[in-house]
Amino acid sequence: MADQKMFRLAGQTGLILMILALMTLFAPTAHAQDAGLDRAYKKEFAYLKAQKEALQKRLDAINGQTRTKTNKAKAEVDRLQGRLVSLSLQSEELEEALLEAQRSTTTLEDRSDTVVGIIEQSKASLGKYDVEIADPGTDPAKTAAALDNVFSEAARLIEEGGQVRKVKGGFFDKDGSKVEGELIHVGRVASYGVASNTSGVLAPAGEGRLKLWPEEAAASAKAIATGSAPSTLSIFLYENLDKPIDEKKGKTWLEIVEAGGVIAWVIVFIGLLAFVLIILRAGFLMWVGRGRKSLSDTVVARVQAGHVDDAIRTATAAGGPLGRVLADTLKHLGRTREVVEDIASEAVLRETPALERFGNVLMVFAAVSPLLGLLGTVTGMISTFDIITEYGTGDPKMLSGGISEALITTQLGLIVAIPALLFGNLLNSRANSIMDDLEHSALRVVNASNMPKEEGPTPQTDGTAEAPAAPRLAESAA
Repeated sequence: MADQKMFRLAGQTGLILMILALMTLFAPTAHAQDAGLDRAYKKEFAYLKAQKEALQKRLDAINGQTRTKTNKAKAEVDRLQGRLVSLSLQSEELEEALLEAQRSTTTLEDRSDTVVGIIEQSKASLGKYDVEIADPGTDPAKTAAALDNVFSEAARLIEEGGQVRKVKGGFFDKDGSKVEGELIHVGRVASYGVASNTSGVLAPAGEGRLKLWPEEAAASAKAIATGSAPSTLSIFLYENLDKPIDEKKGKTWLEIVEAGGVIAWVIVFIGLLAFVLIILRAGFLMWVGRGRKSLSDTVVARVQAGHVDDAIRTATAAGGPLGRVLADTLKHLGRTREVVEDIASEAVLRETPALERFGNVLMVFAAVSPLLGLLGTVTGMISTFDIITEYGTGDPKMLSGGISEALITTQLGLIVAIPALLFGNLLNSRANSIMDDLEHSALRVVNASNMPKEEGPTPQTDGTAEAPAAPRLAESAA
């Protein structure tokens, strides 16, 4: 094994020596090859460097041309942008001019329509004064002439409206006959008529005619006709002569109620009934309240003197609520105070219905009357709207019936309700005052009797005390 290892090591060493010998043999040849490669490399490098310089020059030339073209393009773009801005401004100016032209055209059309409307309205207004305005049609020249005519005629009428004019003409007398004479127009708001047999202030009779007003104004008419100033000027002012004006006649209560319809008659009936009840209640309370102070003082004085029987006879003879309450109280003085006070309260309660009679009825009437008036108002307005639905609102006289019913019933309802409420409360206060006096008088009698607290004699079956009660009161009083 050692020999083999030695042999292998010797072989490897020989191989290494052989390689070193070969490398030594071929070393000059490798060096010659490296020198050739270096020359070739330098030659190729010089060629490439020249090529690069040529390409660089060409690139610089191309860049210069590109910059020139780019600058030219930017200048062209700037020029085109400036032109675009200029054209945009021109476009906006043209649009504004177009809009202004359209507005001017619309304004001219509106003004033309306005002028035509003014002329048409003026024809209707001036036609009332016998002024004719020619139809302008569509010719601008005729339109201008018609408008000028409108203003000139209006100015003339305004001037005449501030003057007193005298003209020959006729007017209707009070009996309806036509009288020829002299008409004196004070502007266009008043007129006077002077004829041989009649004179006075004139009022519209319709359709441009005049009639003599019933008011006596002959002195004023003659003074104005002669140009002198009257001491008292009687005048009738009117708006126009198209519609007649009649003298307003006063309505009677019967006509007013009839205009209000059925509900108005119901309210009137309630009002009359309330008036009757007020009279009856006031008379009854006046009769009941007479002599209350003197009767109470007399009875109390006799009770204090121990004359209970005389006090009972006096109260019974006086009659009325106070007399009956005092009599019932005096008849039970022999019992305890609590029992007598209860009897007195019971006696006052028995008189209360008579004292409150008709009081609640009057208050009901006071509450119902306005409601009936409201019902009439609603009914009248329904009738008015039915008329408007069927005939429209052209004629106010057709609406007067429903409106009259609506307003008259409300008026009548308040006329009935206010006095009924006022007098009803006053009479109730009077009745309450009388009842307070009844209670006060009964308590005065009880206090004047000096009644014992223990139980007194047993009352008899007829509601009166035993006879010995009065002597005991008399003895105690003595």
